[in-house]
Amino acid sequence: MNAKILRWALVLVVSLCMLPLVIAQDAQPTATIDDTIEIDLSETGESIENAAGQAVEATENIAEATLSAVDQLLIRLSTVPNNTVLQVVLVIIGAVLLVFGWRIYDEIILLAGAFIGAAIGLNLVGDGGVVLEVAAFLIGGLLGLIFAIFFYFIAMFFIGAYIGLILTVALFNLLGVAVSSLVLLIGAIVGGLLILALSTQLMIILSAIIGAQMIVLGLGLTGEWLLILAIVGMVIQFIAIRAMNIDLRRRPRRNYRRMLLRR
Repeated sequence: MNAKILRWALVLVVSLCMLPLVIAQDAQPTATIDDTIEIDLSETGESIENAAGQAVEATENIAEATLSAVDQLLIRLSTVPNNTVLQVVLVIIGAVLLVFGWRIYDEIILLAGAFIGAAIGLNLVGDGGVVLEVAAFLIGGLLGLIFAIFFYFIAMFFIGAYIGLILTVALFNLLGVAVSSLVLLIGAIVGGLLILALSTQLMIILSAIIGAQMIVLGLGLTGEWLLILAIVGMVIQFIAIRAMNIDLRRRPRRNYRRMLLRR
């Protein structure tokens, strides 16, 4: 019970930390009303107002920088690699995740953490040459893996937020409608909360989406195949679990943190 309370408390803290981005991004000046009571501000009040304005402006800049970083990250994740070996590896790993994701429930969290960490590392270095990009990929992947091991539920929330972000962007691109940062943030928070509430089912969905994304990148397929392959993978996994009469909710989670510290 205490673990559940701590888990949701961490989610609440993260959500509250992200809330200023929403407030700043969509902040609009309120309309003037004729019968509004005017109050003379003292010097202290004016200082507070100026400080608040500076805080809002700074938060807007942070929100814009964050949205720009997300856009660059999504572009990198949707780029087909030129290396044939890497394409083959992506297809093989993607096929395993697409069909057998339910068998490696805990490892998916670690893999997703490493995958996202590597993508963020590549995004930070930009076009800095092959050596720098490989180093950023490995270091980012290692840091993402370590974070997923030692902060399992926080990592789950951010992985869910990441998936929610991707699905939100994909949906609006499919509809041909521009997406605002507020909608992106809402999609990310909803994805993070859902993956904590329905971890088993969403782990299957997560593995199918990641596997489909890898196959699409490896084969250079169009974006529509991501949705098709992901749905096929989800159906296969849910049918397999139902046919084998397996209840993943009662299966104990492998504690990689304890295993790592013992060594």
